Amino acid sequence: MKRVLLLVWLIASGIAIAQTVQRSVVSSGAVRASSGSVVMQGTIGQPIIGSGVNTEHRAGHGFWHTLVSSVSSVERTDPFQVRITPQPAVTVATIEVGCAHAVSAEVLTLQGQQVGAVRFSSDAAMQRGQLDCSTLASGLYLVRLRCGEQQLFLPLMIAK
Repeated sequence: MKRVLLLVWLIASGIAIAQTVQRSVVSSGAVRASSGSVVMQGTIGQPIIGSGVNTEHRAGHGFWHTLVSSVSSVERTDPFQVRITPQPAVTVATIEVGCAHAVSAEVLTLQGQQVGAVRFSSDAAMQRGQLDCSTLASGLYLVRLRCGEQQLFLPLMIAK
């Protein structure tokens, strides 16, 4: 009877502990990622903690760590503002970039082969470029945008 009670107690405590583990987990193993604003450490099965805003705090979380600082933001911060319309594009796509520096854009296949380029004209707030999609096959492409020293990759869907 003692063994049965011990087994029930172990199972119940294991379930209680498992309930505290978050459902979102890191899908790659043994990672230490850092930038100027965040340091993340994790291994397979550790909960995702998001990115921090303050460089004074370090957030380590998982089975062997405790959360040492709160996460105040998990929003994506792009280096500059971009809009590609329409999505999906049929014949022409318009790319609008909010950047004070010179802008260049290249259209790449998912294998990295360049299949197009865009020239931009600027007005007071936005730089606009037109991409002729008539020669491109239907599918998913990547648009590599460069503004000064920063770059950003965005998806472009073409449907004919």
